Amino acid sequence: MKPRRSLPDGWAWADFDEVATIRSNLVDPKTCPDAAHIAPNHIESGSARLLSYATVSDDGVTSNKHRFHPGQILYSKIRPYLAKVVLVDFGGVCSADMYPVEPRIEPRYLLRWLVSPEFTEFASRSQGRTVLPKINQNALNRTSVPVPPLREQWRIADKMEALLGSSRRAKEALDAIPPLLERFRQSVLAAAFRGDLTADWRAQNPDVEPIAKVVSRVDVKPPRGGRSATIAVRPGLSALSVGLPEDRRVPPGWQWVPLSSVARLESGHTPSRRHPEYWDGPIRWVGIVDARDSHGRRLMNTYQTITKAGLDNSSARLLPANTVCLVRTAASIGYVTILGSEMATSQDLVNWVCSEAIVPEYLMYLLIAEKESILSFGKGSAHRTVYYPEVKAFHVCLPPVAEQREIVRHVEEKLAALERLSRAFAYAQRTRDHLEPSILAKAFRGELVPQDPDDEPASVLLERIRAVTKPTTSRGKKRSSSRSHKATWSS
Repeated sequence: MKPRRSLPDGWAWADFDEVATIRSNLVDPKTCPDAAHIAPNHIESGSARLLSYATVSDDGVTSNKHRFHPGQILYSKIRPYLAKVVLVDFGGVCSADMYPVEPRIEPRYLLRWLVSPEFTEFASRSQGRTVLPKINQNALNRTSVPVPPLREQWRIADKMEALLGSSRRAKEALDAIPPLLERFRQSVLAAAFRGDLTADWRAQNPDVEPIAKVVSRVDVKPPRGGRSATIAVRPGLSALSVGLPEDRRVPPGWQWVPLSSVARLESGHTPSRRHPEYWDGPIRWVGIVDARDSHGRRLMNTYQTITKAGLDNSSARLLPANTVCLVRTAASIGYVTILGSEMATSQDLVNWVCSEAIVPEYLMYLLIAEKESILSFGKGSAHRTVYYPEVKAFHVCLPPVAEQREIVRHVEEKLAALERLSRAFAYAQRTRDHLEPSILAKAFRGELVPQDPDDEPASVLLERIRAVTKPTTSRGKKRSSSRSHKATWSS
């Protein structure tokens, strides 16, 4: 199965069994309880990296396994598209689902060929079965290997190790970024609702209208029907609480108020699915997916719509633009969005129509900052839900309206900077994800290191390998060379 592409001068294609031998030496694990035990799950896919492993006795191995030795390559024949391959510098036993491979060319070069996308594609085309794909020994032996001159193999292997090492270090650095970005986001939100972001602003603006004055003049209708608010008190992180918290220390000018006193609480509902005439109308209808996809921003469109009949024949309500919506059920608890126009919502969301006393964006960011608190307010294990007695008892810590707007400005400015960093990270990650396949592709096209015309051609190396491994005859009988030969790559 030789690929139809040309190779650089001095290179040659070889069958796998010309440049390596698959060793089979099954042993009873009881004879080696302290030996290292390697299975496919101990190898990282596509990286040739060995993960943590244990001994035969620690893993409770009972079936026969292959014995392997230092300098061999362990190749997982199960699901070859996963490219689970590793070069070992110690002995032990490996799963019967793996091939111990003894290289006759530079082991590091052959190792990287076995994890390359080009070889993996060959192996995947040769796999048998459909339920549990695997490549058998004959099929593996028929795969092709591009063989450079021996000295060039060494140069390529050295270069690949250096470049892939740099790539791994870059990956480790990139992997550390998302947690840092999330911690920064959480710290911004926490600082916002402790009053830290606007401490200087408060000092410079002492004459703003007090929040108590604004709250006293708003007239918000109380929630309609249903169970009463709980009398339990469950404080959140900083600016949200079920009930009025005992510790009411707040920044100057701030005040704890019942959320339902400054924003009208509204529920949602799903029109009957048994009435197709209730669906696909002009009214946008917000479900969990819509809130998830517009988390932390305005919702302008929805996946589903309902008709006027659907609205009239259900408990759904048409809510105005700027309504703040919070998902209160299941694994999606905590998604928050603001309606960009009139819409109705499902019963999975709880909604607040804000008065002049509370800026919608302030409430949205407050709820986002308090996500862990909101999760703790929920009940149930299989289908966790924040119920209305808790929602009706929500209290929020409010600064003056002008300061609310200033907090929103600070938060959005910092989150925009965070978003730019996130995009830069995503670009760097995409670039790095393409880097290793690019390195391997260049290596096996002969483009990674310069060719040296004085190098012995690969054809001469392969002839020498064939001469060493060719079966010989003695007294008229053919004798197969089954003993391990000194690796040609080390000569």
